[in-house]
Amino acid sequence: MAATYRGVGPFNGVLPAATGQVIGFARDPMKLPYLNYVQEVPAPVEGNGLFRWCELEPDVSVTMVNTDEMAWGFDDPMPSGKGFQVRARWLEGQTMRHAFPYTLGMRTEQGWLKGANLSMLKLYDRIRLGHATLARAIRIISAIRSYSWTSLVNTNDLNTLRGTSGSYWDTSSGEEMLPSGFPNPDFQIIKKTLNIIQRKIDLNTNGATQGNEYLMVISPTVAQAISEAGEIVNYLKQQANAKADLTVRNNKWNIPDEYCGFKIVVEDTPKATIRSNADGTQASVTADEKTYCWNDDKVFFGSRVGALDGGYGEQNFSTAQLFTFNGPAAKEGGMGDSARAGIYVKAKADDWDEVMKGAIVTEDVLKVAAPASGFYLTDVLST
Repeated sequence: MAATYRGVGPFNGVLPAATGQVIGFARDPMKLPYLNYVQEVPAPVEGNGLFRWCELEPDVSVTMVNTDEMAWGFDDPMPSGKGFQVRARWLEGQTMRHAFPYTLGMRTEQGWLKGANLSMLKLYDRIRLGHATLARAIRIISAIRSYSWTSLVNTNDLNTLRGTSGSYWDTSSGEEMLPSGFPNPDFQIIKKTLNIIQRKIDLNTNGATQGNEYLMVISPTVAQAISEAGEIVNYLKQQANAKADLTVRNNKWNIPDEYCGFKIVVEDTPKATIRSNADGTQASVTADEKTYCWNDDKVFFGSRVGALDGGYGEQNFSTAQLFTFNGPAAKEGGMGDSARAGIYVKAKADDWDEVMKGAIVTEDVLKVAAPASGFYLTDVLST
C-alpha cells in the first residue's frame, strides 16, 4: 500500500539507511524551451527597471520611389535633399518583479540532514527555482500569443496565407503526384508555408535578417501531428543515414531540429493547474489539469540574432526580447550567468522563531521588440 504524502517536518526524515536520494521529476531550468527562442537583454542599472528603445520608420532604409530624383546633371546644382527626413518613435517598458518564497524550520533542516542525508533548504531552493522559471516561461508565452500582430503583415491563418482551403500541416504529403497521375494538392504544404513566411519576414525586415537566425516555435500538439505527416516522414526517410544528426534536440518528438531554413523549437514546458492532495491525488492529464503551456495549433515564427545574451542599446533584430533587471539584492552564482539574468536568491535566518526564510526573485518583462522579424500563424491543423 502506497504511503500518504506528508509535509516534511523535523521527525519524518529518518530512514533505516540514509540514501540521499529524492525521486521527484523536476526539469533542469537550463533546458527550458524559451531559452532557445528569446534573447535576454539586461535593462540598465541606472534605469531601475525602466528601459526604452528607438524604432525607425520601417521602410526608411529601402524607400526609393524614383531614382531620377537623385540625378545630378553636370554643371547643375546638387539636389538639395530638403525633402529627406528620418522619422522615429521611442518605445519603453518596465520590468516586473515576482517572488517565490518559503519558510523552513531549522529543526526540520537538521532532522533531514542527520536522518536522511538530505538538505531540505537546497531542495526548497531547487523547487522554488523551478516555479520561478516556469512562471517566467508562462509570461513569455502569454506575451507572444497576446501581442497585437498586424493582420496580413505578420499574422494569418494557414489557408488565408496560402490562398487555399482545406490545407493543413498534418495532411501534408511527401508524394508529388496522386496515384491518378494528377499533381497532389497536399504536396509539401509545410515547406510551401515556410517559404511564404520566410519571404514575408525578409521583405518586412528589408533583407536585414539572415536565414540562419530564423526559428519556429510549435506546441507538442503540432510537433506530434507533423511527425506523422507524410511530408516529414518522407523527409526523414530520405535522410535515413543522417537522421540521428537531424533529430538531436527534437528527438523525443521525432521531428528534425531544422526544416527549410527554420530552427524548430518545441515549446513543451508543462504545468499543473491544481494542487496535489495529501492522499496522492494529483493533476489529471486527461482532464487537462496537467498540460503544456503552449498546447494548440498556433505557431510563432521569429528571429534571434546570436545566442541567448543580447546587449542593451545595441541594434537588435531579435523578435522576442526578455528585458531583465538584477536589483540591489541580486547575487552571482547558482544557475550560471545567462539563465540567471534577472533571477536571484534571498535568504535569512530567524533565530527567534528558529526558521529559515528564503525566496527566488525574478525581475523581467518580455517585449515583442522587433515584430517585423516575426510572424504568428494560426489554424495549421485539421482538427
